[in-house]
Amino acid sequence: MTHDQILAANPNLIAYRIMLSEDAGDTDFQIAFDCYAEDDDHAEEQALNAYPNGAILTITPFAGFPQLDAN
Repeated sequence: MTHDQILAANPNLIAYRIMLSEDAGDTDFQIAFDCYAEDDDHAEEQALNAYPNGAILTITPFAGFPQLDAN
């Protein structure tokens, strides 16, 4: 599904990017985790489900994903 199709089918969802370290205390390597969630807490929950030992650094809602130019 495309970004627009996901949001049309689930209008309560917001696209988020969560920056986290895979292991708490690891500041050398950060992971960008993208997801669709109802709010910041839901986005954080998804990131920590994927990376249970992770430490959340930032949670940022996307205004929209960049579109690729087909030309």
